[in-house]
Amino acid sequence: MASLTVENLSKRYGKTVAVDNLSFHVKDGEFFTILGPSGCGKTTTFYLMAGLVDPDSGEVRINNRVVCSTSKGVYVPPKDRKISMLFQEFSIYPNMTIFEGISLPLKAEKLDKKEIERIVKKVAEIAGVEDLLERQPHELSGGQKRRAGLAKAIAKEPLIYLLDEPLTGCDAKMRVILRGELRKLQQELKATFVVVTHDQVEAMAMSDRIMLMRDGKKNQIGTPKELYHQPKNTFVAGFIGTPPTNLIDCTLTKVNRKLILDVKEFRIPVPSEIASRLKQYVGKDIIIGIRPRYITIKPSKGELSKYSFKAKVTVIESKYPTFITHLKRGKLSLTVETDRIKGKVGDEVTLEMNPKMIHLFSKDNGNAIVNAIDSNKLD
Repeated sequence: MASLTVENLSKRYGKTVAVDNLSFHVKDGEFFTILGPSGCGKTTTFYLMAGLVDPDSGEVRINNRVVCSTSKGVYVPPKDRKISMLFQEFSIYPNMTIFEGISLPLKAEKLDKKEIERIVKKVAEIAGVEDLLERQPHELSGGQKRRAGLAKAIAKEPLIYLLDEPLTGCDAKMRVILRGELRKLQQELKATFVVVTHDQVEAMAMSDRIMLMRDGKKNQIGTPKELYHQPKNTFVAGFIGTPPTNLIDCTLTKVNRKLILDVKEFRIPVPSEIASRLKQYVGKDIIIGIRPRYITIKPSKGELSKYSFKAKVTVIESKYPTFITHLKRGKLSLTVETDRIKGKVGDEVTLEMNPKMIHLFSKDNGNAIVNAIDSNKLD
């Protein structure tokens, strides 16, 4: 196993900044995922870590060994970094049997025939392709090809595994199966995995920690729980979670010495637990963030609380076993996630926000002013 450290890494392509002064640390034996939308710089970061692309500036270390440093003039080629790479493609050779494909890099290390056979059989069993070794790639399903690629990747017993979109090309059912197997494999090997993906569901399901990137920069690093319940800014709140967080523009005002979140379409009080942290924002525009699962559709004739307001149902989606209700109040659009359908399209319903699950963000820069009161208590 090994740790991986990236310090002040940058890469430009012409006027485009692909990676911008990026620094992070992957712990020994960690499943670490680099997540972000297309064009955020995650794949370029992968190539820089692997040594497939030269950085304009910065340093990469595996354990305490510098494998790339622009300031020190160090460059270690990929084959000498003790890493293993799996790309979006299946990484198996089309004109070889699976056994031959897995054994090829072992032959390059001049291992004897019996040792090669031992290693190939061992990794094939770990990856679940022990019965497929005499087949060729065209005889395999997409999931079997992916497992064969994994077997080839682990055969070299590297210090670090780098995987670029490892589940791309698999159908939905196979992705669920393979992400569980990938996590199990990492735990059995006690290995350091660094995975690049655009799929937040995969990242949340597999990772010890996630680095969310945007515009070539680190946006937030944390556990899946931290990114979901304690988003650092509106980008994290909107990217992590399906359906995404409701982000509602409002103005923080003071009425009778009490702080009020004025959304124009409705008003709600600031929870007393966080009021003292908002004094400098009185009179300023800020953003309410609340996840759809923390807004309740109440009985229309029920008594309104201080966090209740009316809205009209516009669309109801099935995300069985839950349902996503889209609503409007004036110009404001909201989504609510419920366990069963409540109301029908065209109905005016009563919504109630859970005050302890409200996040507040700066309108100026999108950064969190305060995260939800109960965010530390949640799994």
